[in-house]
Amino acid sequence: MPQPEAKVIVLTAPQARVTAGGSVTFSAIAKDASGDKINGADITFESDNAGLVRAVANGTATITVRSGTAVAAYTVIIG
Repeated sequence: MPQPEAKVIVLTAPQARVTAGGSVTFSAIAKDASGDKINGADITFESDNAGLVRAVANGTATITVRSGTAVAAYTVIIG
């Protein structure tokens, strides 16, 4: 049986600010049109900072996740 298509992604991180040299671990959950979690959903993480989730310098980094037609983004402040 095929998986339902993801309609929503819930993207979370323990904090929105990190110091340079620190790191942030993200969590993403794909949900279907009914809001039910899709176990084993194919979720792709992207970053505007060469794919890094480790903070290397002051500024911001945006992490984007995609699954099906759903997209979510999270901006981390570094500094």
